[in-house]
Amino acid sequence: MRFSGQDLRSRYRESFLGPAWALVVPLCQLAVFSFVFTSILHSRWSGGEAGSFLFPLNLFCGISVYSVFSEIVTRSTTILSENSSYIKRVVFPLEVMPISIVLTALIGFLISLSILLVGYCIIRESLPPVQALSLPLILVPFFVLLAGLAWLLAGISVYLPDFRHAIFPIVSLLMFLSPVLFPLSSVPEPYRFAIAWNPVTVPIEQLRNALLLGTWPDPLLLAGYAAVAWAVAWLGYATFAVLRRGFADVV
Repeated sequence: MRFSGQDLRSRYRESFLGPAWALVVPLCQLAVFSFVFTSILHSRWSGGEAGSFLFPLNLFCGISVYSVFSEIVTRSTTILSENSSYIKRVVFPLEVMPISIVLTALIGFLISLSILLVGYCIIRESLPPVQALSLPLILVPFFVLLAGLAWLLAGISVYLPDFRHAIFPIVSLLMFLSPVLFPLSSVPEPYRFAIAWNPVTVPIEQLRNALLLGTWPDPLLLAGYAAVAWAVAWLGYATFAVLRRGFADVV
């Protein structure tokens, strides 16, 4: 937590608004999405009417989840090189560095989620459905998986510096293969299987279902996702533990 706090403070150290940017950015995103997609494009989400606020709320759900994924994946490739002085310290637990990225991203996501809940209450003029209580069951496995990816990518990037440059375009392109701008149900059947295996598909779809559609998450789907998430976390940590033995010789 201490290292994560330092990471959060350093990000906004020279900023006038400071940590308030974590609130301003998602608020601006929600306002822009609502204006563009309802007033200009007259877009509609599957099952919704053109111009309704269902589109920006669904879009904001997808972008909030994907932004966390993108931030953690991209920053984990540089976290060790940015703090190379700690690698020389034998007693410093290097495994906390990737986790600090996850915790920092979690704080930003909770702010975005709070804005989403408030926006829902204002737009729908009602409290979120009781199914919103299932959000921890959806999000905990997601962040467990992200922790595993952070450990894995952080360790690999020390030995493969070019990987840091390759990950940015990959993450950008992956957004269009995720149900961020569209529901999974709108994907043609032959391609739906590939989209379903995207690591952000389950949390995005289940978050939308629970919060916006008022349906309970699929227990079997969440159980399978949680099993994969814990497997990725174990693999990521184990790989990081093996690779860290040579960090001091490479950095």
